[in-house]
Amino acid sequence: MSRPRPSPLPFDRRYGPWAVVTGAAAGIGRAFARDLDRRGLRVFAVDRDEEGLSRLQAELPRCATLTLDLTRAAVADVLQEALGSREVGLLVNNAGAAVTGPLLDHDPQAEAAVLHLNARAPLLLTRALAPAMVARGRGGLIFVSSTIAFNGGPWLANYAATKAWNVAFADALTVELGPAGLDVQCVAPGMTETESLARSMDMSRLRLKPLQPEQVAAASLEALGTRSLVVPGAVNKASTLLSRRILPRRLRHALMQAARPVVPEDG
Repeated sequence: MSRPRPSPLPFDRRYGPWAVVTGAAAGIGRAFARDLDRRGLRVFAVDRDEEGLSRLQAELPRCATLTLDLTRAAVADVLQEALGSREVGLLVNNAGAAVTGPLLDHDPQAEAAVLHLNARAPLLLTRALAPAMVARGRGGLIFVSSTIAFNGGPWLANYAATKAWNVAFADALTVELGPAGLDVQCVAPGMTETESLARSMDMSRLRLKPLQPEQVAAASLEALGTRSLVVPGAVNKASTLLSRRILPRRLRHALMQAARPVVPEDG
């Protein structure tokens, strides 16, 4: 990926006053919301988990929330109507989901929902919010991917493919939107200690200690405007380098299976 040029503006002026964070009720999205609030931005938190959003708003009183299923067809229209006249300077496309186990065992509609949430929603929200940023000549777009985008994902095939889409999409937008003043970044965390990880992985068999959501958010925001691809954690950086440049596919997949003990959806 190309390397953006750092901006002389302070963080809150470069990416404020409002930041939209999807999947903000828990995990990495919640960590992004809390970190952005500390950096002086107003957070507009989007999630389908109304109770989780209420807890976040109790913690961050300046935060505004929207309960929304991001797989809906008119997701961008609903978000823009809810935003009203708020000036959004940063979009964090974090919301995501996975269906684990053999692809042919899954309900096609469930896999289609994963595709809509992980790829279609970031596409539509970016298309909706980026034009105003371009018009102002400043702003940021963050796409939360995963190291599985580089390492391969047997038994997580669709999820891995959607995360690879985010890498490619962000990479292209660094070239398309960078000259207009937008900082575009893809952050690819490895295994991170979230509720969704606990549901999809046998945590007792993990070979590596997961990252904390706060580590992922901090690594992303500290590098925003200077690095367009962020892989938090030294082990993740090394494994990503190996998988992208050295290891053959068969060995890469074998290592991923060993490191990620998947819990099937019906298990």
